[in-house]
Amino acid sequence: MTMPLQGKNILIMSSSEWCDNAVSNMQIAALLSEANTVVYIETMGGRMPRISELGRVLRRFKAFFAGAKAKRSKRGLDPRNAHIVSPLAIPLHGYKLVSWLNTLALTWQVRRFLKRLKMSSPIIWSFSPRWEPVIRKIEHELLVFHCVDALHTYDPSNVFREQFERTVREADLVFTPGVLLERELKPLNPATYRIGHGCGNEHLAYPDNGALPADIVDISEPRAIYAGTLANWVDYPLLVEVARRLPKVSFVLIGYIHALAPRDQVDVLISLPNVFHLGYKNFDELPGYYQGAALGIIPYQADNEHIQYSTPTKFLDYCAAGLPTVTTRYPAAESMGDIVTCATTPDEFVTAIQQALTDDSEEAARRRREYARNHTWQRQVAMMSEQIRGRLHGG
Repeated sequence: MTMPLQGKNILIMSSSEWCDNAVSNMQIAALLSEANTVVYIETMGGRMPRISELGRVLRRFKAFFAGAKAKRSKRGLDPRNAHIVSPLAIPLHGYKLVSWLNTLALTWQVRRFLKRLKMSSPIIWSFSPRWEPVIRKIEHELLVFHCVDALHTYDPSNVFREQFERTVREADLVFTPGVLLERELKPLNPATYRIGHGCGNEHLAYPDNGALPADIVDISEPRAIYAGTLANWVDYPLLVEVARRLPKVSFVLIGYIHALAPRDQVDVLISLPNVFHLGYKNFDELPGYYQGAALGIIPYQADNEHIQYSTPTKFLDYCAAGLPTVTTRYPAAESMGDIVTCATTPDEFVTAIQQALTDDSEEAARRRREYARNHTWQRQVAMMSEQIRGRLHGG
């Protein structure tokens, strides 16, 4: 197998903060930082923050003024050697004056940090088209655009769509994990490659010693676990119905409640006697909770446009723990084959959970773990690196 990039300057322009869930851009940045100089620019923000998110705003200001001396939150993935930059910008988009001011301010901030690290002409690895006007002003060796979601579902405006299409067309390489995304991006840029998400070594190497986290020990078995943000694309009515019909199954929810989630529906769900919301947990803590689970669930709204394009990383994380997985039906779920069980209705979801609890075997768990071992982040980033090296050498 080829190796990930080595000895390169890499500027990752992100769509998320490092203290969020350990999503693909963080995994890639952390892995590449072991043998490259990696700067990770956190999101510039996609919308005005809600009152419930003022803590994030204060952390951003504190991190910006502390600069390189900032003490990083213990939340989130271990950054290893990645330099994390918390830029300041006005989270209003579509306005010419604001866009001009943001471009000016963000370009200055990025250049300032690159100069401090003596980085010149880095490989730019962008995860958001909002960085397009800044990228134009940063001299770079190569531009990689990594499209992990249906980004237009976050911002349907014409301005954003134009930025998106320009970024795709102008990129030297485009990566995406999605079946539908590959189909739509390839006509815009023939150098589009579908390379899926990976599984973290932290999950594969986790010792299965039976020691469970304190806050799950007293939750009765069997336990069905969901690890992820309680976002607006979770199918809460489905999950409420399933939990009510399976009162002897404990549904353990791990993740923070997103500001845009339908709070009334979330409240109904977590008020059920067999539903337990444990809040946010660090990525490296999750395997401990998986040890105490009988199965993993991914109850997303199958008809949600965002989910139709989505490729959840938790498929592989559940597999690494050997857990059977029950999910709603959408392209990424169906692409997993018999590794997961897809359900369309509450009846099917209930039946699938019951079957997973009675029919699971050691052989099936072994196959799932093997699937995860064949899809590590090391392997996936090595595949991306091979494409980058080919392009750098004129391929």
